[in-house]
Amino acid sequence: MRNDAHGRRGNSITTSAGEAELHQEGQRFAKQVAQRLAQYHQDGRFASLKVVAAPRFLGYLRQAWSPQVAGTISDELDKDLVKADFDELEKRLLPAHA
Repeated sequence: MRNDAHGRRGNSITTSAGEAELHQEGQRFAKQVAQRLAQYHQDGRFASLKVVAAPRFLGYLRQAWSPQVAGTISDELDKDLVKADFDELEKRLLPAHA
């Protein structure tokens, strides 16, 4: 048995099924992002990308994006920066400006 986020013990089959569903949702979203990036690249909207994503989601993106998009990636950061403030984002993404 495993503990859930609130410390309760949960059924491992149910917990695993819930986790699998979350992974599938993440993979679907990564495919949508990858398709959008492929379209933007084809439209000439970018020539180079810096990609920042939580480690697991970055893995999903790597599996989903096209070789053309992969070739434009100049840098990757496998960090979850959702809660980062502006100064931290600037420091991590634009080190020359920090």
